[in-house]
Amino acid sequence: YKKQEATVEPPSELREILDAKEFAKARLYKLDLAKFSFCHDIVDHIQTALILLLDLISALWNLAGIICVKIGIIGEVYQSMWVVGLAIIISSLLDVPWAYVRAFVVEEKHGFNKQTVPFFIRDTIMKLLVSLVTATPIIAVLVWIVKWNSEHSVLVTGTFLSVTGFFLMTIYPEVIAPLFDKYTLLP
Repeated sequence: YKKQEATVEPPSELREILDAKEFAKARLYKLDLAKFSFCHDIVDHIQTALILLLDLISALWNLAGIICVKIGIIGEVYQSMWVVGLAIIISSLLDVPWAYVRAFVVEEKHGFNKQTVPFFIRDTIMKLLVSLVTATPIIAVLVWIVKWNSEHSVLVTGTFLSVTGFFLMTIYPEVIAPLFDKYTLLP
C-alpha cells in the first residue's frame, strides 16, 4: 500500500503504453481498493476470532441437530449438511454489505461499476443458491466417506475432492457462469 501511495508517476517501463492520467486513475482505484480490503480483512479477522472464542461452531452444530430432529432426519450426514448450509447463509448475509460497498461505492467512484441494485440482489441470491447446491452434497459425501471408510478415508477423500474439483471446473463455463453473466463467442 505504501509503495502504491508513494508511486505517483508511471514506471519507465509503462510510460509508452500508459499515460500519466490513466496511471493516476488506476493508482487511486488501487489505493481505495486496498483501504477497503484492509477494513474488510480486519472485520473478517474479528468475526473469525469471535466465532472461535464464543464457540459458535458447536452452537451451529447444535442448532443443525435441533433442525434435523424437528424435520425428522437424524444422522451426522444430514446434520453436517445443515451446518454447512447455515454457515453459507450466515456468511453470505455478513458479506452482503461489503459487496454492496465495493460495487456501489468503491467501484462506482472510479467508474467501474456496471451493476444495478436489482442485478446485485439477483446476483447475490444466485451465488448463495449455487453455493448451497454445490457445497451441501459435497459435504454429505465427505462425511459419508469418513464415516464408512475410515481406513482409507484420506485416499478416498482426496480422490473424491480431485474428481469433484475437475468436474466443477468442467461445468463452470457452460452451466454455472451463464447463470451470472451473458457470454458471446469471439469471432
